[in-house]
Amino acid sequence: MITVIADCGSTKSDWVVKEDNKICYKAQYAGLNPCIQTGEDLFRNLSQVWSGICNNVPNAATPGCNIDFFIYCAGCSTAILCRELSEIAATVTKTDAARIHIAGDLLGAARAAYGCGSGIVAILGTGSASGYYNGKEISLTVPSLGYILGDEGSGSFFGKCLAADYLKGLMPHGTELLFQDFLKSCDTEYGTDFALGAILANTYKASFPNRFLASLVPFMVQNRNDRYVQNLLYTGFDLFFERNINTYSSLSDTISFIGSIAVAFNKELKDVAKRKGFVMEKVVQYPILSLCDYHTTHNQ
Repeated sequence: MITVIADCGSTKSDWVVKEDNKICYKAQYAGLNPCIQTGEDLFRNLSQVWSGICNNVPNAATPGCNIDFFIYCAGCSTAILCRELSEIAATVTKTDAARIHIAGDLLGAARAAYGCGSGIVAILGTGSASGYYNGKEISLTVPSLGYILGDEGSGSFFGKCLAADYLKGLMPHGTELLFQDFLKSCDTEYGTDFALGAILANTYKASFPNRFLASLVPFMVQNRNDRYVQNLLYTGFDLFFERNINTYSSLSDTISFIGSIAVAFNKELKDVAKRKGFVMEKVVQYPILSLCDYHTTHNQ
């Protein structure tokens, strides 16, 4: 019996394959998000994943092999989007769609943080999401609305603020000089051209602008004690609680976080949670490992 478990964000996805309840393959691939990626993008990315699995787990490619897929994915906020991803995965893997279980990354985050317990769960990575988990399902959620209308407190949110303040000349002079040095040293897929035209092109014309914006966050990590950066962090996290987490205050005062932003800025996040009347229980850095434990005892 083979089980494939995946935790997929917009930027990256973590995959683990278990055969007879033993991990036999784990790898990281490009992110998946049916809300912002085309069917062709999803097919291409899933094909790369499946090729890697088959090359490393020979039994997975055996015709008639029973494989169960549990894929927790960003952007899977509606039944239609879940079905789209499920159908593409079934085509790529030649697996019965009934064995492919698609759920939003928020449910994956909740299972990783609480198992069968309950509490508020939030994702702060490239994007943001939140909900109340009752031990079985996400029973209440505030829609994140993505990087244009929402995603407060996320990597794309902070990147958007950095880019806009820089281009509008609203950064303090000392911070601006630090940011310029950071941009000159950037070694990413977006290159080192961060002039007005390049930033606008990457934001409005290129694929995955949310990833581009989030790629600016390492500047905040490197300069986390800068007053401007500190003010931006607290402003972003305040907005995240005010526009999202306060909705669940009557259900619980316990909150757990998943995601790179939550890990990188744990202290600032904990400060805001406490000020808002919430107890930060966990920050889970690698949810895929906890999800593997969950599916060892819950084959559903």
